[in-house]
Amino acid sequence: MLRDEITETGTEGNVAVITCPYGQGYESYTKYFCKATYRDCETLIKSNRKDSWTYKDRLSLNDNIEQKKLVVTISDLRMENSGNYGCGIEVTGYDPFTLVHLKVNKAVVSGMLHYETTETETEGNVAVITCPYGQGYESYTKYFCKGTYKDCVTLIKTNGKDSWTHKDRISMNDDTEQKKLIVTISDLRMEDAGQYGCGIERIGYDPFTQVYLKVNKAPKPPKSTQTKPSQSSPPPATKNNDSPAPTLSTNKTEGEFYMISSIFNCAQGSRGQSRGHNQMLQ
Repeated sequence: MLRDEITETGTEGNVAVITCPYGQGYESYTKYFCKATYRDCETLIKSNRKDSWTYKDRLSLNDNIEQKKLVVTISDLRMENSGNYGCGIEVTGYDPFTLVHLKVNKAVVSGMLHYETTETETEGNVAVITCPYGQGYESYTKYFCKGTYKDCVTLIKTNGKDSWTHKDRISMNDDTEQKKLIVTISDLRMEDAGQYGCGIERIGYDPFTQVYLKVNKAPKPPKSTQTKPSQSSPPPATKNNDSPAPTLSTNKTEGEFYMISSIFNCAQGSRGQSRGHNQMLQ
């Protein structure tokens, strides 16, 4: 092999591509990829034909005899895939060998564009949670769950692309055009606060967004300040309830008689005064 040792770095959930060049004259030899160091390396996959791909589980291997290089891919990388590997050529005696150090980094974003997100809403309202995801996951089943990644209990799943799914107070839509999962929780309650997750179902580790939902207590309605209209107090009750209340006379005849009598008396008085005055003159 042209290099005795190489280091490759990949991210959890992605594909690692390992390239091991070899020298002139080894084109027709069988190549292999193994796990561990030279002395105790356990073969994982071998080339079976020149210039063709060989597949086994998550491994692929191609012997490119034109460019004189062995190409190995490990798909859906996992944290436990980190370690020592080797590219070898089967020959009589000591095999030409390249030691490969593979490092797998923890995925901060694995399929989902946000590793975590926080949503805050008020009791009684509707919470809208949006989880964008990356290219290539449009056809995968998505889900919304309660809890953290390791113990998340699925609440609802997509049943079709670009359509809404409903269950109790939860609704979910997979918008494949904009590549985002939309979840709504209606009639929010204080006990709805907590940790949730948006996930994509696939072999291996699911791409996942941790969701923190905060629910604020609804404010109390203000007290009414409208004043009642004032009412006049009723007249005091009389002691003797049998005595009728005084009333104004509405008898026209009595009124007219009183007025005529007053005029007649005045006329008589005037005549008497006139008669006395004439006697004095005589």
